[in-house]
Amino acid sequence: MKTTIKSILITFLLLTSTLIFAQNPGDPGQDPGVTPINDYIIPMIVLGIVIGFHLLRKRTTIVK
Repeated sequence: MKTTIKSILITFLLLTSTLIFAQNPGDPGQDPGVTPINDYIIPMIVLGIVIGFHLLRKRTTIVK
């Protein structure tokens, strides 16, 4: 019963969130301008390495 409700709820949320991304067919697209894509690459890489190191260290202590 819980898995059925959970799957229905997840499906409903996924289908309703796609309406947010839908574009009006009569509305011409606009140029979004410049986006700061490269601003956070270095902090994200460092954070990924730190999280990976933490998880690896945690897993090796559990195995020992």
